[in-house]
Formats: sequence, C-alpha cells, structure tokens
Amino acid sequence: MGFETYLISDATAAFGMKDQSGTYDDATTIHNISLATLHEEFATILTTEQLINHFIN
Repeated sequence: MGFETYLISDATAAFGMKDQSGTYDDATTIHNISLATLHEEFATILTTEQLINHFIN
C-alpha cells in the first residue's frame, strides 16, 4: 500500500520466555529476533537517534 513504517527499537521491550521445546530465551535475544523478523519486511527498524537524524537532518 506504499506506507513507510518505522519501529523504534529502543522504545520497545521484550521479556524472556520458554519456547515450545522448553528452551529459555532471554529478553535481549527475543527482542533482537523480533526486530530482525520485522526489519525491511514490515518496517524499517531505527533507534530514536537514527529516527531524529533521518527527519531533522
């Protein structure tokens, strides 16, 4: 549809969890994997600083 969607990585959070086989993944791993699955497919992942620089500079 032509939308430009941005997700601000340092304005989101995750929590640790066990997967379907009982393996525990910490919050940082879950956060990074979640961002990676969205990046360039559903959104552009940026930090707050990158977003500010993108639109102000």
